[in-house]
Formats: sequence, C-alpha cells, structure tokens
Amino acid sequence: MSEVKVNKLSPRSGTTVTLGDSGDTITIPSGVTLANSGTIDNLNASNLTSGTVPDARITGAYTGITNLTMSGNLIVDTDTFTVNSSNNRVGIGVSSPSVPLEILTNLSSDTQSTPETVLTLATKFSSTGTDGAAGSGSRLEFKIPDDETNPITGAAIAGLKENGDDSNAEAALAFYISQNDTTLDEAMRIDSSGQVGIGQTSPGTKLEVVGTGVNGIELGQQSDGNDSSRLFFTNSSNVCAIRSSGGSLKFSTGATINSSSGDDRVIIHSNGVMSAANGIALGVGANNTSSNVLNDYEEGTWTATVNTASGFSTGVTSGTSTYTKIGNTVWIKTNFNLGSSSGTVTAGDNVTITNLPFAPIVQDNAINNQFRYNENNAILTTTTGSSTSSIFTRVNYVRGSPPRSGGNLCINFNYTTNA
Repeated sequence: MSEVKVNKLSPRSGTTVTLGDSGDTITIPSGVTLANSGTIDNLNASNLTSGTVPDARITGAYTGITNLTMSGNLIVDTDTFTVNSSNNRVGIGVSSPSVPLEILTNLSSDTQSTPETVLTLATKFSSTGTDGAAGSGSRLEFKIPDDETNPITGAAIAGLKENGDDSNAEAALAFYISQNDTTLDEAMRIDSSGQVGIGQTSPGTKLEVVGTGVNGIELGQQSDGNDSSRLFFTNSSNVCAIRSSGGSLKFSTGATINSSSGDDRVIIHSNGVMSAANGIALGVGANNTSSNVLNDYEEGTWTATVNTASGFSTGVTSGTSTYTKIGNTVWIKTNFNLGSSSGTVTAGDNVTITNLPFAPIVQDNAINNQFRYNENNAILTTTTGSSTSSIFTRVNYVRGSPPRSGGNLCINFNYTTNA
C-alpha cells in the first residue's frame, strides 16, 4: 500500500472504513494522540510486545472489554501489583514475589503498638431487611495433596457471626479439620469473650475441653528431665504448680513460672498413699488452724520384751505387737502366752514390758484389761512403769475359781509421749 496523507476521513454514518489489507502494518508514530469519544473495535495488539503506556493515555471508565489475554509479566507502578509469569507468582507490594501470593505493606507508623490489617476477607448479606443467622461469616480453606481428588479439603479458619440479631456484631474465630473426607468439622473455637473451647462450640470457662472416650489434656514429659510439664497457678503474690514425677503427683508452693523451683507440699504417691509436708488441718474447712493440724502419724510393729514377770505359773512369752502413733498419743497392742495350762492366775501376778516403740510420760492413767479362761476371769491393770521406757501389768482381781494359765493375754494400752 502506497503512502497516503489526509487531514480527515469523514465517512457517512453507518459506513465501515477499512485501513489496509490483510498483512499490512498500521503504524501510529510517537507523539500522536488518539482522541475523541469513539471506539476502535477488534484492535489486535499482538505486536505490542514490550514498552510502557503512560497512564495519561488511559482515561475514562470504559467497561466494554469482556476478555483480555496477556502473556509475560505484568507490573503496575513498580511494586503495587506484580505478576511474575515465569514462576506463576503474584506480588502485592512486592516486586519479586517468592511464593505464589505474597503481600507486603508498610506500617502506618513505625511506633504503632497495634497490628496492621494486610488482608480482609468479607461476606455480606444480599438483603438487610431481616436478621441473618448466627454461624455465618468468612472462611479461609486449606486443601492438601491427595491421590484421588488432589487436592482435597483439609482444614479451615473462619470468622463467625455469633448472634442472630444483626445489631449484635459479636464474632468468634473457629478452626476446622477434616477426617479423611471433604467434611470440615469444627475442632476449636475462641468466642467473643476470649473463652476457648476444644471440642466445645460454647465454652463456659476460659478453657473448656470436651473429648470422646478417654481423651483429654496431656502435659507431656519435659525434654530435659523425667518430670512432666508443670501446670502453674498464679496470683498477685504467689505461684503454685502441679506435676507428675516418678509416678507420683506433686503439689508445690513457692514455684516460679518456667522453673523447677518450689517446695513440694503434698504428694500422692503411685501406690495411692498421700503425704503432706507440714500436716493436714482437719475439721477447719479452708482455715489454716495450727491446733487442728495433723502432722504426725505413724503405725508399725514392735518387739515387746518381758523384762520381769511374777506369777503366771511357768512364765510369760511375748507374741505379735503393733502400734499406732497420732500426734503425741501412742496406742499399743501386744499378746502374751501365760505359761502352761497346769498353772493358775492369781492376784498379784504381774509383768513388766519394755522396748516400747516410743518413751511414755510417767504417771499416765491406768487401763484395765481382762483375762478370761472358761467362766473364770482375772482383771488386770496396766500403767506406765517406774521407768519411762516400760509399762507394768498386774492382776488385781480374780473372779470365780482361779483361771488357768496357758491362755493368751492381749494388752491394749495407750499413753502420751514427747517423741
């Protein structure tokens, strides 16, 4: 086509003007402006492979483009919006995105102490004429690789409307998981009051856990020791802790957060026995009343020794002996064989017992015991002996015919001690 220069082409209304033939190139020199409110239909820009179009050349609000296909990179204002076609990455505020979608923005102030909103996910009602339902909101879904659908629904986080009253904007944050299917099940929720529910959509406390079967909360073993992790309780002046150690459950006071410090006050041992370092206050409720503190309890066996014996026919031999000590009171029980059955028990017979488990205080009250052989009885009195390490048992009265020896005498006695 030869070069043609004209001042104006003014075709009649409805006339189609064709510029060039197939294979021709129409060049618009630099500095030439396409002006007017008309349009250019079917403009093929395949030969525009690079360069910059000044924003001043793109004006108006034309919405007639219905399909737009591009190849190569797209850069808007250096880093406002970037499409990296070679790596299939998009950057907002980033000129070289390192992941499929990367967003970067500056803080409104370098000294601000609140987070900056970077991304907003929103849903809205198509009509506000009636209240919407609680539970609606926006959700971010995560899909995972899968051999079948690939990818498949995996997990999600959602911001939920808590109240069916649209004038109430209370919202909750919910976390969802899938269990080898495409159904998202809520696993945890943080409600509008800051309470956390695990397996519970309406937590009634700061943390509520509802499991199935025997599931619950586990505090695992420390990575640097044999104890479990600690559960700490704090107030303005004290820290207490609970932990498992060697199969026992230990309760400590004077603890420090993130530390093994503290004094073990109560221990529930692996065999079910409970021990308290400073005793247990009984019958006083929540009060710490020293006079009600039980801080000394012991029980066991002891070997009763017959120091002297008078009467009882052919002699006295000791048997099994036990004791119980609560505070400063000691209860003892001991058994004696009173010689052979050929002898008799008479008034005045006596025995002194030594090797007591705890030394008694002298002049304790006497305790009566009874020895019975068939229908005949002997009444015995037991007191602390003249020595603080013995007790003295004497036959004071015989009823009926003198009872024969050879039986077993059981002495139950209690006394006080300073031990």
